[in-house]
Amino acid sequence: MPASDKIVSLFEEHTDIIKRGKSQCPTEFGHKVLVTTGKSGIVTQYQTFRGNPDDGGILPEVLAMHQKQYGQAPKNLCGDRRFFSSENEKMAYTSGVKKVSICKPGYRSKDRKQIEKQRWFKSLQRFRAGIEGIISALMRGYGLKRCLWKGWESFQSYVGLSIVTFNLQKIAALI
Repeated sequence: MPASDKIVSLFEEHTDIIKRGKSQCPTEFGHKVLVTTGKSGIVTQYQTFRGNPDDGGILPEVLAMHQKQYGQAPKNLCGDRRFFSSENEKMAYTSGVKKVSICKPGYRSKDRKQIEKQRWFKSLQRFRAGIEGIISALMRGYGLKRCLWKGWESFQSYVGLSIVTFNLQKIAALI
């Protein structure tokens, strides 16, 4: 039976089954939310997804949205290994990104290991680790751990309002 036909919540029909491959919690229930930030720590873009889309397939759309918002490609791009594919890396460089820091999962060639050992690559990976802190803050302090509003549209509104609140507090702290 396909996952889309399974009822996983009596109260929220739109709940999705998310297989992430984590050993502690291989299956989660809810929705994927993508968060992108800049140097300031302000969330510049977010998206909520139905189902369990492949992270690698999301990246071209994220880059296109950034170019539409800012009129240019981001200077640097970093992400976790679920975003990696050689096509994504090539696409990012051809769209104007100067440095792409996405670790390759599995076997890595000698050349790939050399790239991932470079200072700029590691620096961008540390920046990516900081984004995990922002995601944690959104989940713990801004209610993204559990949405009490009913329905898919309400869920999307809840996520948006949580992120706007986070950004407003971040901006207030910078002033």
